[in-house]
Amino acid sequence: MKKLIILITSALLFSVSAQAEIKDCDDLKDEIHTKISNNGVESFDLIVVENDDVEDHDGYKVVGSCESGSQKVLYKNLYKA
Repeated sequence: MKKLIILITSALLFSVSAQAEIKDCDDLKDEIHTKISNNGVESFDLIVVENDDVEDHDGYKVVGSCESGSQKVLYKNLYKA
């Protein structure tokens, strides 16, 4: 009986932690924006696109994944040296 309770508890904890990993795209984009700004980058663009549209954005780099991996956050430094 103890093993069954431990097994069920472990399964529940695993499922809750797996759900916590799913990021909302707007939240992730805000987190990335803050990190880039804190690194001193002043002129950049962040966009969220569907996975199928990533290659349509030349010059952008994938910097995050959200909505269970169905969308990507893309970054482009707009500073021209």
